[in-house]
Amino acid sequence: MTCGRRGEQEKARELHFALHPLVDVIFTETNPAPAKWVLQQAGLLGSAHVRPPLAGVSDAGQRRITELLRAGAPVLSPPLSDLLEPE
Repeated sequence: MTCGRRGEQEKARELHFALHPLVDVIFTETNPAPAKWVLQQAGLLGSAHVRPPLAGVSDAGQRRITELLRAGAPVLSPPLSDLLEPE
């Protein structure tokens, strides 16, 4: 938002598109399970538990979330960036 107010449209555009993978994390599986899983993994939430009829994030979902976090790594900061092991 600050970039746009300063007239830095190109920088704002780059940030906007860099955030897309992180937004996609939320919709990897039934919400709010992906968000809770990421927050729990980062140590910001004590449990990723979701109440029925929702289900926790599947193994495939966890792999997809990790891929999306890697894609969004340039705009992540700790503790979320700490979740990503060097490749």
